[in-house]
Amino acid sequence: MKVLTINRKEQFFEVLPDSIEDLWVLERLIQEGDLCSGQTERKIKATQEGEKTVKKAVFIEVKAEKIEFHPDSASLRILGEITAGHPAELIEIKSHHTIEAEIGKKIKIKKEKLMQYHIELLEKAKKASMKEKILAVILDDEEAGLYTVSDYGTEKKALIKAEKQGKRFKAEEKGNKYFEEIIEKISQLESKKIIIAGPGFTRENLIKFMQNKKQKMQIINEPLNSIGKTGLTELIKSGKMKALEKEMELEKEALAVEELITEISRENKLAEYGLNEVKKAIEFGAGKKLLVLDELLLKNRKEMEEIINSAEQQKTPVIIVSVKTDAGKKLKGLSGIAALLRFKIQ
Repeated sequence: MKVLTINRKEQFFEVLPDSIEDLWVLERLIQEGDLCSGQTERKIKATQEGEKTVKKAVFIEVKAEKIEFHPDSASLRILGEITAGHPAELIEIKSHHTIEAEIGKKIKIKKEKLMQYHIELLEKAKKASMKEKILAVILDDEEAGLYTVSDYGTEKKALIKAEKQGKRFKAEEKGNKYFEEIIEKISQLESKKIIIAGPGFTRENLIKFMQNKKQKMQIINEPLNSIGKTGLTELIKSGKMKALEKEMELEKEALAVEELITEISRENKLAEYGLNEVKKAIEFGAGKKLLVLDELLLKNRKEMEEIINSAEQQKTPVIIVSVKTDAGKKLKGLSGIAALLRFKIQ
């Protein structure tokens, strides 16, 4: 995401989304009552018989009432009452209109209060757009799963099955269809940063095969106990992702949730989960880290932002965890909100 302006004094930001992930971030940033403005088209009804209804480009500001994310069409629709716009003759103040936030289209969001976690989400999206997604190839001698890993989650790109050719694949076998198919898919995904992981020797044979093919890619060889989603979760939780990208927010979320689960299992736990328990801990100033599920933030914005605001005032780090990740699913099982504590409260 290109962050064009962040104005704390006037409580607004202006951005240019670069990807579907950026629209996903905006959905979490925009809330009811925000003033959203940008270029759009408005239908102008015919004034004379025989004339057709036409669309004309206008600049409109609406007060958000409903926000809908449509990943299939790569758009974020913001419905609200028009509060300002130009040209004046084409704008009907207080009528309703929908602005679409789209990839490559500038949009400005003015909030009643621009909070620190809003800015951190913007900065995170800005950093994400400046780096490539990591491709994880997790395989054994029977199948290979290809997953892209970004700050906002993981996405399965392909599942390649090996033909029956014995239990081991030799790197020098130029006709190895299994490896050829994996390399072809990697090339299609255009990833330069790759982790090849899995149990056994197949991953090492694949790397040798790729080296013989003179593939120019940054590759890390990582042993795992499992393949599939289980192997992917193992890879993320291992902390080895830092070998390719030290700032991967996904790993930060996974490690924070694992720290939380470990702490909850202790007899004298320094952690709380559940709305009332976390709210109380933050009010007491006991918060070390606050973890909030993005889905919960969307559903219960007002109450969540009150807690986040209280945490920010006490300099407690706030981690917004994506529900799309395994870490997010675990946090959802713990009510969607939790806190690691500096000290135990009664």
